[in-house]
Amino acid sequence: MTAVMQNKLSQLQRIVRQSRAQLKRLEQERAELEKKLKQVDESIEAIVQSDSSKLIRAAEKGDLKFVREQLKAGADANARNADGEPVLLLAVSLPNNLAVVRELLKAGATVDETDETGNTALIVCAHDDYLAIVKELVKRGANVNARNHEGDTPLTNAACWGSVQVVRHLLAHAADPSLPDGLDVPAAELARQHGHTAIVRLLERASSQA
Repeated sequence: MTAVMQNKLSQLQRIVRQSRAQLKRLEQERAELEKKLKQVDESIEAIVQSDSSKLIRAAEKGDLKFVREQLKAGADANARNADGEPVLLLAVSLPNNLAVVRELLKAGATVDETDETGNTALIVCAHDDYLAIVKELVKRGANVNARNHEGDTPLTNAACWGSVQVVRHLLAHAADPSLPDGLDVPAAELARQHGHTAIVRLLERASSQA
């Protein structure tokens, strides 16, 4: 091998060593950057979770002022608790919580958001004690024929619970009286089994007119 070729080979070997060293440094820097980004993501998530937890607690207690403050601060109106329950479902668990429900919907809460069992807000609150909330959810486009994983609908629940006013309101907004529950029992039969004769009549009349 001539001296010239030997010199060129040495230069190439030096370039390769330098490139490998540079690549190693870049990989180390990338690893450090990814670590820092992960820490930032975790910090952001902690802040979001903290805000969401505050919103959830306020909604469960019916604290309208604090709910508004948290939403204004950027809390997610579709936040979920540790059990996967959307804040709207938690809010409708209080019969006098209409103002909070309205605030959440105004802030973008999804009216038919479900929990891990497929329940929507309307399914869980289809009771006469919650009539004002039921009307608000229906007004906001809630699915009156929604079904959870067990097959329950707003109408089958209302029929079981003897909620005449809710049954009447749901039927007036296109609820299907023929939809059975998860055991294939129609709403009218459920009402009959529980002794709610007024509801039986309402549902049978609606079925005959369908």
